[in-house]
Amino acid sequence: MDKFTAEARLVSERLGRFEFLAGLFYTDESNTYRANLFIADSTGTPLASPFDVLVRTTTSSDYKELAGYGNLTFYFTDNFDVTGGIRVARNEQKAQTGGPNSVVFYRPRAIANFEFEDTVTTWLGTVRWRPTPDISTFLRAASGFRPGGPQNNPAPPPGAQTTIRPDSVWNYEAGVRATVLEGTFNINASIYRIDWTDIQLQGLFNNIVLQANGGAARVDGAEMEVVARPVTGLTLAANAGYTNARITEVDAGVSANIGAVAGDPLPLTPEFTLALIGDYRLPLANGNELSFGSTLRFRSDMPSSYSNTVLNPNMKVPSATTLDLRAGINLSGFEVQARVENLFNALIINTLAALIHRRWPEGLAGVA
Repeated sequence: MDKFTAEARLVSERLGRFEFLAGLFYTDESNTYRANLFIADSTGTPLASPFDVLVRTTTSSDYKELAGYGNLTFYFTDNFDVTGGIRVARNEQKAQTGGPNSVVFYRPRAIANFEFEDTVTTWLGTVRWRPTPDISTFLRAASGFRPGGPQNNPAPPPGAQTTIRPDSVWNYEAGVRATVLEGTFNINASIYRIDWTDIQLQGLFNNIVLQANGGAARVDGAEMEVVARPVTGLTLAANAGYTNARITEVDAGVSANIGAVAGDPLPLTPEFTLALIGDYRLPLANGNELSFGSTLRFRSDMPSSYSNTVLNPNMKVPSATTLDLRAGINLSGFEVQARVENLFNALIINTLAALIHRRWPEGLAGVA
């Protein structure tokens, strides 16, 4: 993969009641994917040519995006302000697959070229109110997108899309930040809702798996962080999160392929997360210091897939708890730190592949 990215920003100081930010963003990304599938007999010996190569193909793609954006803040008072923002992005995509020596299921694959271009506008709105110097509240709404693209199939069957639209999200959030007891405690809390539409998923069309804008989802959640500094040098923190993420709509072709139905939780999304953090800095002579810390993390169990998937069965990914330790020394501005992550070597399973690998020995042992 080759990627070039550049960005330029202009940020103003406060100009009376106004404040602004403006910028340009550019990215150019090129990728090459090679797929090779060889066939062998039961002894591992490759079949005779041309039956030894079932699939051999190369796909190249190029993605370019140029975007301009700007935010404008208006201060009604020093304690109440409103921000509006806009971002306009133009993207162009080209892809090529097949060509000389390309084979798909023993059949030559001719060169196929695909092109796609699109313009997407996203928005931002924020309202902030600071009732006291130690309390700040906010309301925010913001949109985002993932680029669409061409359907990388030269002859998609009836019912399949020829181009894939961008999927988009709207994020709505309300929160509060507070400082208590002259900085002894800092509290950040928020609730949010995310509406995700035109999700890019794989659907089944005339027994061919293709990309599609196949559904919608909703995520409701809450987050809270508490930081305490009870004595000099000691910092204690707790972060907790709750997420309720589920599919709300799904296309019939997508459901037939991935097994999703409305109401299914989004795979690999834990409902609860928690982190407990402690750090202590011990001053030494001449401005040097020792540091000690630990982090305890917890993640609740989560589904590995959708409910009705046959080839990718839904299983419960177990919850996970890990403990990390760290210690360091700062000498004349140079810091050296030693870390131990996952102190008790807890088994962490994150994907279905890991679950299947774990289940096979148990099944074979049962048969034996």
